[in-house]
Amino acid sequence: ADQTAFHLPSQTKYTSVTYRQFAEDVDALGTALIYAKKQGMRIGIIGKNSYEWGLAYFAIMNGVGIAVSLDKELTTKELCDSIERVNIDTIFYSKDVAEKVLDTKDQGIVKTYVSMSTTSGKETIHQLVRKGAQLVRDGNRNYQSITIDPDSMAALLFTSGTTSQSKIVMLSHRNITSNLINGVAPFDLSTKDKFLSILPMHHMFECTAGFLAPLYSGCSIYFSQGIRHIGREFKEQKPTVIVCVPRVIDALSTKIWKGIREQDKEQTVRRVMAATNLLDGLGIHFKRKLFAKIHDELGGKIRFFLSGAASINQKTAKDMTDL
Repeated sequence: ADQTAFHLPSQTKYTSVTYRQFAEDVDALGTALIYAKKQGMRIGIIGKNSYEWGLAYFAIMNGVGIAVSLDKELTTKELCDSIERVNIDTIFYSKDVAEKVLDTKDQGIVKTYVSMSTTSGKETIHQLVRKGAQLVRDGNRNYQSITIDPDSMAALLFTSGTTSQSKIVMLSHRNITSNLINGVAPFDLSTKDKFLSILPMHHMFECTAGFLAPLYSGCSIYFSQGIRHIGREFKEQKPTVIVCVPRVIDALSTKIWKGIREQDKEQTVRRVMAATNLLDGLGIHFKRKLFAKIHDELGGKIRFFLSGAASINQKTAKDMTDL
C-alpha cells in the first residue's frame, strides 16, 4: 500500500503518490460524485495525461458511472458533437483545454464542469476530493459499498474517425479487465518497474498498457510533460518500460544512429552488435555495458519498449533490440 504508484512533476506539491493515497483519493472522489447524484451518469474526461486524469477515470469506473475519454485535440465543434452524441452530464477538464470546454456551456447538455487544475477559480477535482474525504470520515460508505456488475458498461470511447465520423465503442468492466489480465501475462512486470507515459490516455492502448497495466502489476507511472521534455525525463525518471507508437521508436533510432554516424562508428557498432547477439545466445549479456552511453541517454534502466497501434519497421525494431 505504501509502494509508489505515481511520480509527479517537480513543480507540484508532492513528488509521489502511493497506492494507499491513490485508493483513498479514488474513494473520496467517488463518494463526492455519488453525493452529487452522479451515479449512472456519463462523465467525460479531457486533457493532458496527469494524476488527476487517472484519478477521475478510476473513480468514475469503480461505481459512479460511465467514463467517456475525449481527445484533447478536438475542436470546440467536434467536442460539442461528442457531448451530444453520448449525452455527457459532467466533464473533467485540464487547464490547457479549459477555453474550448467552457465554450460548450451554451449547448446546455453538460450540467457540471470540474477543473483538474489546482489554480482554477472554478470547481476543481481537488475540492471534490476534500469534500468526499470528509464525507468518508463522517461515515458515508455509499460509494465504497457499491457492487459492480462485470458486464455493465464501464467506458465509452471514440475511434479516430480518420476516414469518416468517429464511431462510439462501448466497453464493459469484463472487456477491460480481460484485456488487462491477458495483456500483462507475457511481461515480467514488478514493483521495480517504472513506466513513462507518453501517449494520450484517451487512447485505449495507452489507457490499458500504459496506465491500468502498471497499476495492476504494482509498478509506478510518470506522466510525460510533453514531447520536448522527453529527453530530460528519460534521464531524470529512469523508466524501465515505455509504451509508445512506432514513430517514437523511429525518432529515437534516427537520433541514436545519427550520433553514431557523426562519429564514423557505424561499422564498429554493427560488428559489436553481432558479437553481443552471439553472446546473448550463450547467456552472456554485455549489451548494456558496451552500449552504456546510449542506454544512459535513455536513463540507463530501459527493459523494453511496447509498441502498438501500428506496425513497426522490422529493421528499426531489430537495430533497437540489438543495442
